[in-house]
Amino acid sequence: MMNELAKLVLLPTLALLAFASAPAARAAVSLSLSDGDATPTSTSVARGGAFTVRLQLTSTAEKVTGVDYYFQAGGAAAGKLRLAGRDLTASSLPDTYKLNTGDNGANAGVLDNAVSLLNPTNILDLGGGVTDVTKALAAGTYSLA
Repeated sequence: MMNELAKLVLLPTLALLAFASAPAARAAVSLSLSDGDATPTSTSVARGGAFTVRLQLTSTAEKVTGVDYYFQAGGAAAGKLRLAGRDLTASSLPDTYKLNTGDNGANAGVLDNAVSLLNPTNILDLGGGVTDVTKALAAGTYSLA
């Protein structure tokens, strides 16, 4: 019998580093996850299995220079999921705060076993920023990972 984690929902916890393009304007900045199927905010995974999610940042009016975010596994999934990979190839914020793998010393990477378990959140910031802070991203939707 195959054990499954039912309807796992990953919730990114975030704090955005942004500045306003117009002081009186109201804007929204959000992160969205999708696994690319008909139920983009949930999935079922067999024990030992893997799944891929895509992360996007959307800003309605704010200019963005960076983002901080962590993944959180709720309920029965806490302590049973681990980050196994992070692809930043198409990221609009490629200057990451932490590398994928550490140096086997004081600097852990986000995928290192000691910090990648979602119990309930991962330990290291998965975010990053633009490579030149004088060139902020304008309002729009951007791929992060």
